Amino acid sequence: MTKVSTILMDTNATVSHLVLSTTSGLGMTSPFYKYILATRDFPILHLDGVVEDSSNILGFSRFNTSQPFYPKFVHSLKVSRREN
Repeated sequence: MTKVSTILMDTNATVSHLVLSTTSGLGMTSPFYKYILATRDFPILHLDGVVEDSSNILGFSRFNTSQPFYPKFVHSLKVSRREN
């Protein structure tokens, strides 16, 4: 079984881009790495030329914790952490 490393980042788009550029140069954007980016400005983050087609990147803008789906989302993150 292949292990996938999950990397969580809660930063702005500039720092996220810098980290992904650096990790790309280190070969850390292969399918063996999964990135979860939480940033308010994720929609303006441009990843063209930074990551490979096979990269696993999930990005979302932070949201209101009073939303009904928030507890389910947090639970799924905890389950994912335990599995990896």
